Amino acid sequence: MKKILSNLLLVFTFPFKALRKSKIDNFVGGLIFGAIFSLVVNIFTVQIQEIIQKQRILEAIENEIATNLIRSNNIITINNENSKKNIPLNFFYVAPKYSSDLWSQSSEPLQYVAQLDPKVQGAISVYYSITVSGTNDMVNKTNEMLNRRTDLCYSAETDTIKEDKTCLGLSNIAREMETMGAELISVQSLELLKIFHPTQDRLNSKFIRLMMGSKSMKILSGE
Repeated sequence: MKKILSNLLLVFTFPFKALRKSKIDNFVGGLIFGAIFSLVVNIFTVQIQEIIQKQRILEAIENEIATNLIRSNNIITINNENSKKNIPLNFFYVAPKYSSDLWSQSSEPLQYVAQLDPKVQGAISVYYSITVSGTNDMVNKTNEMLNRRTDLCYSAETDTIKEDKTCLGLSNIAREMETMGAELISVQSLELLKIFHPTQDRLNSKFIRLMMGSKSMKILSGE
């Protein structure tokens, strides 16, 4: 960030130093000065906007990862507690998928991630293309299992639910599959957030903090 600002400052001041040393007529020099000043201000403004846009996109990715982490931890906690108490899954429960909307619906995140350290780039790519994608496939299979349980164990005509070994077994298998996927997401999300932390980077940068403020989710602030 300091390098970018120093380069912008150099570009900003160079034309004025050159004009000061030249022998150009004052009126013509004034016109040139105005044109150069306008150009430099536009360049400076575009650069600032790019820095802010990049920060917003990276923090949006970070928030999506954090949301997956929170969701997976909640699923693990609830499933473990209910399993210990022998409480079956709600009969009409649908296992939730993990989010990859920001990553998959636009090329803009990839544009800014490509500017990061190669290790971080690779970790983010693997997270979305393998971890989240693979876990969501497991979620789909979990929901197929739950749908099968509904077909076998629920009668819409009489509004009754069977609770035999087959039905309870399908419920337990579905819960185990969901928990297994949640544990994978939890571990990988936490590991990724240790090396990818744009929110902390903003809070540690006086310039970006001045431009964008200091508000943040507690889980991402590093506190």
